[in-house]
Amino acid sequence: MQGIELCRRFYVEIIEPLMKNNFPSAAYSAALLGPGSEVLGYDTEMSRDHDWGPRVYLFLQEPDWGLSREIRELLVRQVPEHFYGFPVDTRMTVITTVPRFIKSCLSVDINKPLEPVDWLTFPSQTLLEITGGEVHHGLYLAAHRSGRTFDAPRGVYR
Repeated sequence: MQGIELCRRFYVEIIEPLMKNNFPSAAYSAALLGPGSEVLGYDTEMSRDHDWGPRVYLFLQEPDWGLSREIRELLVRQVPEHFYGFPVDTRMTVITTVPRFIKSCLSVDINKPLEPVDWLTFPSQTLLEITGGEVHHGLYLAAHRSGRTFDAPRGVYR
């Protein structure tokens, strides 16, 4: 099974029910993003030897950020040790917000305009990691990903 499919099932079968049952009013998105060959569908048996396994990024909206600790504690208590035969490390599931995630990846505040020079400092691999993968749930993240936030100015391409 490819990692992107494993992570999709992990979200649908484990994370989504936990969120619905325990945090029904929380507004969030869920996705598989970040580093890892499985994000782009390039994973093989060999790439499973490190940082590979069932995981998800949970993007809370800022008003729900205070729930992050409770969600983490719930995952530690209730997520199974294995999923489809693969070990689960709940620390690989990231709980964040879109602005915090972008700040950690690119060291910018997405609520402020970006200058062309900013785009020239972003590693192309990092841009791929934050725009590749799959959104499992939530329009919140999809809106951020499809918005002008990730559109580099025309002059950057020349």
